[in-house]
Amino acid sequence: MYLIVGASGFIGNWLYRSLKKRRDKVKGTYFSDNKNIDADDAVYLDLEKGEFGRNAIAGPVKYVVLCHGISSVDRCKLESDKTRKVNVKNTVNYLRTFDPKEMVPLMLSTSMVYNDKDSAPVEDDNPDPIVEYGRQKLEVERFIEESFPRHIILRLTKVFGIQKNDGTIFTSWLDRFEKRETVLAADDLFISPVYVNDVIAVLLALMDKELSGKYNLGGRRIESIHWFCKRVAARFSVPENLVWRVVAKDLGFVETRPKYNSLCSEKVLAATEAKLTDYEKSFDLMAKNYGK
Repeated sequence: MYLIVGASGFIGNWLYRSLKKRRDKVKGTYFSDNKNIDADDAVYLDLEKGEFGRNAIAGPVKYVVLCHGISSVDRCKLESDKTRKVNVKNTVNYLRTFDPKEMVPLMLSTSMVYNDKDSAPVEDDNPDPIVEYGRQKLEVERFIEESFPRHIILRLTKVFGIQKNDGTIFTSWLDRFEKRETVLAADDLFISPVYVNDVIAVLLALMDKELSGKYNLGGRRIESIHWFCKRVAARFSVPENLVWRVVAKDLGFVETRPKYNSLCSEKVLAATEAKLTDYEKSFDLMAKNYGK
């Protein structure tokens, strides 16, 4: 059985639905909203209070997929004690309730475990996070490596979807453009967004092939946020004056962001035989959902 921690979230729910489509046995945890999880599969989990709800899970769990957490970089800095309790302390405590000989944890981590000196870090590069969110993720990574003989850690860059109001980077821009609102796009921050459907294909392959270890997954190319924003605006015939070129310091971040939010994906693509969707194709899929 698969257990998805955070199955009501964006990536977690995509994975949950994909496993259900394959008719795999799957449970999904939720905290405040379980409307996207079938009632028989929903497991309440409160990582703020440490209320784990394990009594709702019948039968052995082969994979626990960690898709949960407080991912706001600034919030992790401003509320470090609270976010660390959810992202680190109680996540670790929850994993301790499973038998490491029977269960394989699959953790979704982040490119922010690295510093900002390399545009495309590989798995063997030394982690050196410059933000609190990255430090929290790295602590859990290290616990998993030390505690579970077989494990999978998948570090991700920004993950994007194609649906209106899904809260991801490209669609958030389009939602603003539709209201004729401007987007502030930094030309000194570089990203490599990856389509959520590609993330799901990699996750399924990692589990199906029973692989183990650390893997990095980013998108097809690395460009500035401004470059991507201009490309989206051009594809959807958005007036150029709605895209404002800025630098990172103009955005008022509480904690300085790494220059690069990108990763080298060669290892994971070779291991899983997965393919990355071309950005233009993903924009075409987006256009159908926006009636363009």
